[in-house]
Amino acid sequence: MKEQIKKTLIYNASEAIGKSAINHGKSSDRVYIMQCARDDSDAVFLRAHQLLDQCGYSKIIAKVPQEMKKELEKKDYQAEAWIPKFFHGRTDGYFMAYYSNTKRGILRDRQQIDDVLNIAKQKTTASLRKPHLRAEEEIRLLEKEDSQEMAKVYKQVFATYPFPIFDAGYIEQTMDEHIIYYGVFCKGKLVAIASGETDYAHRNVEMTDFATLAEYRGRGYGQALLEVLEKVLEEKGYLTFYTIARAVSYGMNITFSKMGYTYGGRLINNTNIGGQIETMNVWYKHIEDVSIK
Repeated sequence: MKEQIKKTLIYNASEAIGKSAINHGKSSDRVYIMQCARDDSDAVFLRAHQLLDQCGYSKIIAKVPQEMKKELEKKDYQAEAWIPKFFHGRTDGYFMAYYSNTKRGILRDRQQIDDVLNIAKQKTTASLRKPHLRAEEEIRLLEKEDSQEMAKVYKQVFATYPFPIFDAGYIEQTMDEHIIYYGVFCKGKLVAIASGETDYAHRNVEMTDFATLAEYRGRGYGQALLEVLEKVLEEKGYLTFYTIARAVSYGMNITFSKMGYTYGGRLINNTNIGGQIETMNVWYKHIEDVSIK
């Protein structure tokens, strides 16, 4: 257990720069600029490229407002995905990528990835069937006392993950900060999890960390958890929901398409998940808010 935590901490480091945040590590071989305040942008990108040189990473992926797009394109960044009205329900957001190694930007498994996307896009809300939980099943908010069981579920589902969710201490820390978790229990056993990584300052939330134990798949738990998270977070005032889903996963891409999410692009060879670096699809959905009109 101690070795696993140590390894996770070595390969996933987070840094705060003013109101901005960077995550980087050898596992995904990248620098991820998760938040970039305009006043911090010069320092943030300077640090990102320092890390690129010092650690030998092959990619920077940056989540930025529209006003920064043209400026970054002049510096050889390219837009890989787009979410309209991402910030405050008004300003568009872009995922901008920079490759220090051009091979990293070459899409692998294109046929499979295109097939998954095409099938998912055909699954509109009209094909949505509401999952019905059985008498022995329940969904509830996950608390700190659930963290050990949560870590066990994540370890069984994922061979690797870009953040240290195999560490119960890390999960508890995120609960204190900005992530809300819900789980499905079957006969008292935790069998599925999903979370919302919230950014209330910009009123958006990433629907993420979906995990269902192998023997319980096919029961619609992902959709059921997503519905609960959407309802809870809409009531809290969030305007934009989005996800970054494995591009080769039929289940997750179909689930988000059925739930009314729109495809926003793909992040090429972006995330170490399931044992290797994979391409990820971005999907988004907006909640109506009369107060911003």
